[in-house]
Amino acid sequence: VAAHRALAAQRKELNKLVSTYARQKGLPHANVHMDLRRVCGGPDLAAASSDQVTERIEKIRLWLVGRR
Repeated sequence: VAAHRALAAQRKELNKLVSTYARQKGLPHANVHMDLRRVCGGPDLAAASSDQVTERIEKIRLWLVGRR
């Protein structure tokens, strides 16, 4: 149960970061998720592992500060 809650919290954090980035860049939310999947690999967010979600969070944080 704890692992499931932790993964849900990670997904929520990623979605907030994606929303922020999408709003800043004027991009559709889904396209940002698609770009993250293309760069980081893995399945869609609902099927992604904790490690995959963590990698995407790290990547979008870099994007938010201007590093691709």
